[in-house]
Order: sequence, then C-alpha cells, then structure tokens
Amino acid sequence: MRVLLVEDTDNKRRELELFIENAIVGADVIVAKSLQAALKVMSSDVIDLVILDMSLPAFDISVSEDGFKHLPYAGCDVLEFIDSRDIDVLVVVVTAFGQFGQGLDVKTLTQLNAELTRDYQGIYLGYVTYSAIADQWRTDLLQILQENVRSIAHD
Repeated sequence: MRVLLVEDTDNKRRELELFIENAIVGADVIVAKSLQAALKVMSSDVIDLVILDMSLPAFDISVSEDGFKHLPYAGCDVLEFIDSRDIDVLVVVVTAFGQFGQGLDVKTLTQLNAELTRDYQGIYLGYVTYSAIADQWRTDLLQILQENVRSIAHD
C-alpha cells in the first residue's frame, strides 16, 4: 500500500510515519511537506491513502526558502485536486488545530469536518486530532483505518 504523508512539522511527521509503518504492513510511505509537493506526488504516483495535515506551506521550506506562504486550508486544496481529477484514494486529516483561518475566514474543526464530509464523500474518511503529549490520536487513527482500509490488521 502506498501512503502519502503530507505534513510539514518534523516531529509530527516522524510520529505519523512510524505509526503508518507499524499499522500498515508493507506500507510504502511517501512524504510531502507542502501543498505543491503533495500535488506533484498525486499527479505522478498512484497513492492508496493520504494522511493529510490541513495547514501547510505553499512550497517546501528549506534553509534558503520560507515556503512562500502558510495556507490554513491547504488540505482542502489537496482534496479538491483529488476530487477534480477523480483520483481513487482515501484521505484522513490529522491536525493539531481546532480552528483554521482568520477573521471572516475562520472555521472550527467541527465546521470544516462537516464541509469535507459533505463535499468529498468516498474520499474523505474523517479527521484525527493530533497531540504531541497524548496518544489518543493513535487509537482514533487506527480505528478510522481499520474501518475503511482493507490492508489494516484488526485486533
């Protein structure tokens, strides 16, 4: 199973990658750290599952580049890209935030989840709230995967 992990935060990315490798036997994990990197992978590779952060830089951040702009709804752009191209893939959002955007553009995670559930049926499996200090996200993510992905071992 080919898994695209879209995450720009190093520690969270390492924890998610280890989780995926343990939860999905034989997983081939591809990492993207920005919106554009994720879209490039989705354009050129066959992916079975996307573990997606919602807020991402537009481009990869490097020593000399700042990623251009941090986009609070970059995950929505990835989902729209998948939907508009009829890519056969499942997506789980993993985020540490409960609110996105600013000013009139603010949405709570609950509001965003309702929109994604409505707009991306058959693609979007749900969200998991990540925490660096608690392990509940692991249980929640495993449950979503066990319910929706055939190659996940059930306890």
